[in-house]
Amino acid sequence: MLLALVLCAAAALLTSCGSGDDSDPRPDTDVTAPTAAEDGQETEQEKQERQEREKREREKEKDDGSFNRAGRLSDGFSGHWPQSYKKTVTNPSSETYVGTLEVLDCTPGEESRPAIPPSQSVTVPAGGEVAPEFRFSEEGGNSKSTRQVCATLRNEAGVADEVSEPISADPVPPPGGTTGETTGETTGETTGETTGETTGETTGETSDGGTSETGGSDDNG
Repeated sequence: MLLALVLCAAAALLTSCGSGDDSDPRPDTDVTAPTAAEDGQETEQEKQERQEREKREREKEKDDGSFNRAGRLSDGFSGHWPQSYKKTVTNPSSETYVGTLEVLDCTPGEESRPAIPPSQSVTVPAGGEVAPEFRFSEEGGNSKSTRQVCATLRNEAGVADEVSEPISADPVPPPGGTTGETTGETTGETTGETTGETTGETTGETSDGGTSETGGSDDNG
């Protein structure tokens, strides 16, 4: 009897141990699998964003990229529409900046008009500045006391800086033919007709009449 009890107890222990080993990995596998998948998806997105940022930073650190960061437009300007608009380009970096400054008359409610010239190349030494000057076309006239100017600084790397600012303006009447037509007609008619008729008739008649009469008197005497 004792042997039978001992054998039964031993068999029960072996059975319980075996069932415990089988149950442990199942919950671990179920819990770990989704966590690993979720972590993997988030990490990939973060990696992609980080890689893109790193690429941009590396590109900026190259020659063109450093130029892009170096060029800046000053806060103010000098000038008056339409005669002049002078904008300063600064370069706080330790490398020369090479780019293009584009200027537009971008007054709201009107079609944008390029300045004269529409753009200018700028080469700014390290720590220096340049101030290219533009002017504007009077075509179409102007009835506003202020107009809007848009300036964009760019190079091969893209837009470095841009600004939109008001500029005081002179009134310019719209184009018309009043002045040109009046001057042409008045000058032509008055000068041509009056001078021609007066000079021709007076000189011709007086000279012929005087000479003929005088000659006749001398012969009779």
